[in-house]
Amino acid sequence: MEKKIATYLLGVAMGIIIMAFLNVLIFDTNTNEKALLDLKKSYESLLEEKSNLQAQLDVKAEETDDKEANEPAEAEIVINQNDSHEEIAGKLVEGNIYPHKNDIMLILEILEYDKLEAEKYLVDYGIVPKHTNALKLYDEKSLRIREVLAKEKVIVDEDAFEKFQYMIDRSTKIKPGTKSFKVNSSLREIVDVLSN
Repeated sequence: MEKKIATYLLGVAMGIIIMAFLNVLIFDTNTNEKALLDLKKSYESLLEEKSNLQAQLDVKAEETDDKEANEPAEAEIVINQNDSHEEIAGKLVEGNIYPHKNDIMLILEILEYDKLEAEKYLVDYGIVPKHTNALKLYDEKSLRIREVLAKEKVIVDEDAFEKFQYMIDRSTKIKPGTKSFKVNSSLREIVDVLSN
């Protein structure tokens, strides 16, 4: 009898253990399924958000393409003989050639500056000897001048100063006429078009 009771108790214990194991297994499976469903919903919502963002990007790209197609890549500006630097700069800003009027006016002043008169001044006041061609000397030494100014921290950006030197070195003047400029030109491009 004791053996039957022990066997019975052992069977009950094993049944309880098996039921508990099955319960844990079933509960965990339900939890995993619920977590998987939540992940699937999150994934689907992210996909929907991605497709919405892609649609918005496509619309903006089309708008940009349409805007660029409607805007000319070049603009023709008429430069008259008697136009002041301010008038020329105004025309270039209105034509979307360059956004800053004061920058253009400074460049025009530099371009129109009489370099031979400057050299005469340097010779007359004894800054350079008479036999020296000051402009030629400046051209030959411009790289060295730029290096020294950068080393002494007088200028911060050598490349920007080189562009400035390029404009100073130009011996030509502004030539009137109808000029074709690229929209959003650089100052250097503006100088090249104005002097040709």
